[in-house]
Amino acid sequence: MALAPRARLTSSLASRAEAALAPLCLLYLLLLFTSWSPDTMSVLLPGSLAEGLSGGKFNPQFFPALKGVAELFARPATAASVWVHLLVINLFAARSIWAREFIKRKGKGSFGVPVAHSVLLAGVVAAPLGLLADAATRAARRLLVLLLSSSSSSFSSPN
Repeated sequence: MALAPRARLTSSLASRAEAALAPLCLLYLLLLFTSWSPDTMSVLLPGSLAEGLSGGKFNPQFFPALKGVAELFARPATAASVWVHLLVINLFAARSIWAREFIKRKGKGSFGVPVAHSVLLAGVVAAPLGLLADAATRAARRLLVLLLSSSSSSFSSPN
């Protein structure tokens, strides 16, 4: 999607993203199931219902604590499930960035907004960075088009 966004193979693979992501989703489900242990909920959400309801005031007990999350991520099966989870999210975001521009421009021969950098950031580094880069690139292109159209109209209008 980043190296050859207009290639027939890219279009074929990206248009069937659900089929490509399904095995990763199943792997995630398997890893999540194997990482679950009897103490998972108590490590992730410390506290008790009785303490939360005592005193007649808002006393939340079931918010995830960073210490518990870190303890769970230290377990290999949990770390693997988180890694697959992030991989699926990143690939989904990269495909969404690519597809939005490809579908909009299909048949027009070229992409209107550069997407390679956003697809690479979303797919390889982190989905939020890729989505942010895509939004910034689209905003910059809109501004550039606006500036160019206003400057060209000012040159052509007789004053």
